[in-house]
Amino acid sequence: RLKEPEEIELVRLIAQCPGEIVAAAERCEPAGLTHYVYAVATQFHKFYNAHKVMVADEALMQARLSLCAATRTVIANMLALLKISAPEHM
Repeated sequence: RLKEPEEIELVRLIAQCPGEIVAAAERCEPAGLTHYVYAVATQFHKFYNAHKVMVADEALMQARLSLCAATRTVIANMLALLKISAPEHM
């Protein structure tokens, strides 16, 4: 269901998460994680501005909600690895 360029790019970035962690650990460069999480957040912003999540097509809405949840998980995990607290609510 996710076919838009912003969705595909966000999925691609999320899929890179394990590799980014391994690469940062191998290079002993935690800054790589900050660059990665910034890229994920930036791409999520592009996706969210370009497309409505709550749409009439139930399957598409569920796919986009799952993408939002996956993004939240990745960002939370990266911040936890960096020992940065994240608010539960804004």
